[in-house]
Amino acid sequence: RIAALSTFPPQELLDSLAQSPARDAPDMAHKLAERQASALDCLANWVAAIAPPPDSDPTTHAGLLEPLLAAVRDQVLGPASAAAVGVPSILAPVFEAAQLSLSNLVLVFLRRATALGLPGLLALPAPAQAALAEWARSGTSEVVRVHAIRALATLGTVLRDASSNAAIGSLLLDSTAAPSAPVAAEAVIALMDVYAEDDLNDSVMRPLDMLTRLDHVNKGVAGAVAAWVTSEKQRLKAIGKGAKDPDYVLAKARLQEAKTNLPRFIAYKRDLGL
Repeated sequence: RIAALSTFPPQELLDSLAQSPARDAPDMAHKLAERQASALDCLANWVAAIAPPPDSDPTTHAGLLEPLLAAVRDQVLGPASAAAVGVPSILAPVFEAAQLSLSNLVLVFLRRATALGLPGLLALPAPAQAALAEWARSGTSEVVRVHAIRALATLGTVLRDASSNAAIGSLLLDSTAAPSAPVAAEAVIALMDVYAEDDLNDSVMRPLDMLTRLDHVNKGVAGAVAAWVTSEKQRLKAIGKGAKDPDYVLAKARLQEAKTNLPRFIAYKRDLGL
């Protein structure tokens, strides 16, 4: 039942709500979106909690857990992602919470499958792959874009064939140019994680001219971090919050991580001849 509630309403209903002059149409759309977001959050909590029994045989628990997670992938992630891109633009703000919950579920799913040693589950349905790419480029919020970038990083650390990995690397590189400093920083950190090893230096990093593009990012990172900190402090002050706000502290730490480690990463790869 939760899986059934987790997908977007049928396209015909979305189109009808978008065009309906009825006064209760917006309220109906909000209720559908809230129901869907709750179902997606419930599934994310369940997936995150899946674990094998203590001291169990890895082969046995893989055989038990893989079909359960495969059902989430095939019955939820695929259909929900396909429907997400069909939401009429006029209803996009209404379903923003559902998109946020769906992007979080994709991230949680990929991390859990990786942690359980089930790489076969990382073959996402085509709609989910397309949704990740779209969210990374133009998600409805910073958080959605960050979810997508982290999901791509999870895939990139496991999928090491040049073709698949280059597509992921290209999306992450594009995201380093995001106007949002936290999103750009997340993409920088993701690239450093995915390409920390040297197995893809020549087959992926060099063809993408990755270091040249990261050099450009590095030149502006200090200014971008400083501007974001100033702007965010002003915003928090205006709404009665201070510099100890947990979201601000976490985002600032990620920005500082990108600022500190990016020049080291570039120098290390340059020393290897890239």
